Amino acid sequence: MSNHLYRLVLQVPYASAEAFAEAIEIHCDTVAWTECRSETTAKVTGFSLKLPKEETVVRAVSITAEAMGVLTPEVDISQISPKNWVLENIKQFPPLTVGRFFIYGSDFDGQIPVSRIPMKIPASTAFGTGNHGSTQGCLIALNGLKFGSVKTALDMGCGSGILAIAIAKRWRCTVVASDKDIKAVRIARKNVADNGERSLVTVVDGPGYQKRILKGRRFNLIISNILARPLVKMSNDLSNYIAPGGTVVLAGLLASQEVQVLMAHRMQGLKLKRRIRVDGWSTLVLQKYAQL
Repeated sequence: MSNHLYRLVLQVPYASAEAFAEAIEIHCDTVAWTECRSETTAKVTGFSLKLPKEETVVRAVSITAEAMGVLTPEVDISQISPKNWVLENIKQFPPLTVGRFFIYGSDFDGQIPVSRIPMKIPASTAFGTGNHGSTQGCLIALNGLKFGSVKTALDMGCGSGILAIAIAKRWRCTVVASDKDIKAVRIARKNVADNGERSLVTVVDGPGYQKRILKGRRFNLIISNILARPLVKMSNDLSNYIAPGGTVVLAGLLASQEVQVLMAHRMQGLKLKRRIRVDGWSTLVLQKYAQL
């Protein structure tokens, strides 16, 4: 391992953390963020084997700040030892318990709590380790569903695959996990394999619902943890793939965006069953009207 490793740190508004993480991702080997639960800010941290070009990073951060309508954060780049790089990356995502789910990283050497569903999700990506409010909201929603209620499931915008794995482990049902980001697809496939769920979870790439594997199918659970705008845009497609009486879990939206997402899905015959809010992020649990 190289003796020259670098850490890039930004302190940003919590609601903009994902955007800033994406802005610096191209300049780093790994990126993560952690929220300050008692505040409204988040710490975005990137690690790189090569010294990032500060001018290029500052420009990317400035463009993102302007697009998000927030002040440009200070870019802090420092050199650290390889050992510290590993330790700091692990610290971003310590083991987490959400309901019956227990999420841990590759270097966890402790004991898994009794009566918990274990999921090994390395801290390789910022979004999808369970620490983000929207992912936690989805896990809380899954935790609250009846045990025998899921037979077939679709995870639209699967990211790391954490939710697809959670569904497969709890209900032992088949799950299609889809994402348009090929990097996310590769990570999800590895996580599915590492968790021993390749027989149940199929990970595919491509945008939206236009995939051959979905043609003619109906799912009694669809979960989609993405962003408000694409959720609204895909509401009609979603309604064509959810079975009558099926459950839909939507996340990746702020509490202020609930109304627009709910209106789009109500027009497709879905009714709100539960609303979950974690750190300003909203998760909506809906049900498709059963056909008479």
